[in-house]
Amino acid sequence: MFEAFSAQVISSTSWGAQRVEELLCQPEIKTVLSTGNGEIEIYELLIPDAWTGRTIRDLVQASECLPVSLTRVGRAILPNQDSRLAGGDLLHLSATVEGIQAVNKRLIAMREV
Repeated sequence: MFEAFSAQVISSTSWGAQRVEELLCQPEIKTVLSTGNGEIEIYELLIPDAWTGRTIRDLVQASECLPVSLTRVGRAILPNQDSRLAGGDLLHLSATVEGIQAVNKRLIAMREV
């Protein structure tokens, strides 16, 4: 009914449960904006030192995930797939749940190397 009238509803219970899950399962990745019914979200990712010198293409390979901005030492740019990453960068990604899960798998794999 709320959707039929274009009314936005916020459920603190479901939002809180989702945030707790994110913090436990993906501590490097945090959600900063959710659109629609959560189908697409904007995520903030702190780039670990192990990813220095790699490109966004190495991290983001799914069509369900797109780079939005890359902030280094307080300056933001519009990145492309060939933008090089550095430890401490903040990368904002627009992604579906599947897209951000693929990114998280690559982060975990790099940590285990």
